[in-house]
Amino acid sequence: MPLSFILYFNSMVREQFSEQSHSEENTLISKAQIRSRKRILLFRLSSVCIGLGGLFLLLEIILRFLPVRESPLAQPVTAGDPVMRFEPNREHIFSRDWNFTIVTHKKTNGAGFFSDIEYVRDSKKPLVAIIGDSYVEALHVRNSESLHGRIGQDNFEKVRVYAFGASGNPLSSYLKYAEWVRERYNPEYFIFVIVGNDFDESFARYKGAAPGFTYFPDNKDLFDMGSLETRYWTGYSFLGRSFRRSYLAKYLVSNCEVLRITAKADTSIGEIDKERIQAGKNAIQHFIRLIPEATKLPPERILLVLDASRHRVYSQGADMGNQTYYEIVKPELLRKAQEAKIMTLDTMDSFARHYEHNQKKFEYPTDGHWNEIGHRVVAESIMNTDFWSTVIGE
Repeated sequence: MPLSFILYFNSMVREQFSEQSHSEENTLISKAQIRSRKRILLFRLSSVCIGLGGLFLLLEIILRFLPVRESPLAQPVTAGDPVMRFEPNREHIFSRDWNFTIVTHKKTNGAGFFSDIEYVRDSKKPLVAIIGDSYVEALHVRNSESLHGRIGQDNFEKVRVYAFGASGNPLSSYLKYAEWVRERYNPEYFIFVIVGNDFDESFARYKGAAPGFTYFPDNKDLFDMGSLETRYWTGYSFLGRSFRRSYLAKYLVSNCEVLRITAKADTSIGEIDKERIQAGKNAIQHFIRLIPEATKLPPERILLVLDASRHRVYSQGADMGNQTYYEIVKPELLRKAQEAKIMTLDTMDSFARHYEHNQKKFEYPTDGHWNEIGHRVVAESIMNTDFWSTVIGE
């Protein structure tokens, strides 16, 4: 074999082995690079998670020193206890908005309602029961500043004033409350505080069939209180209970309202569903018809207090466009109440007179509920009625 061939063959073998060695070395380097990149990625993800966890923990600690809104702890609504109440003898903080524009310290009494006095059945003093929704619940003001707190304080020696209110109650729930209050406390007088969303929401379809409330039936005649439909509520879910333990979660949901779905408000007849208007009128008819059965009292011992169209109060005669839903259905309530000889108090004139002299609004810049001034005006208006003169024996 020629020497040149042997040398050529050896060079080819060395080159092949060299290429294979380089290939294996590159493969090892590539795998090492992948492992290194994975470690870097995991490190970065871990750092982000730890950083976010630390941030959430820090926010959780900070928010515990701020007046984060704590919603009242509602009690189950059952056949034996068919009205919404709250955990008794508990203090709450109510606040609004991310920057706490409204902060109020509240407390429930032994009956589970927001009042500074305890409710008792037997007493020599007559009892006035005030029933309503969030305007009677009155989370936005101190108990003593609410309309029932003011009336009760000013008439403490003559009468008892008990408030029974929960956010979201419509007219249909007012009747269930009246029946429940009558059975437990036997009041001599009833006052119902009525606002703009109390009418159509008396039907489940306009309130999303929310549990914890009582509704008028949709597709059958309403003969008596037994025809009302109460949607029972068994209590908070595990997720709901967990949410209440986190101040950060409460701040984001309750103060910042991150889950709120904003809906366009109805402002004129043309924008309001005619079916909804008829539902409101039907609710009024049912409500007025069942008040005697729910209260077991004659009409002269019942007062309906109606909120004002406050945007028109502030306009002081300026053209504010078409009627709102509330302005469409309110005359029907006044007419039906008059036919039933039930007394009414439309607070429109009281609000207008006060605003003309003081130029101060009756609600908050970011919340339509009555502020301390609004509650005071309504309380004074009630105490200036013939109804109240009868209550205190004047």
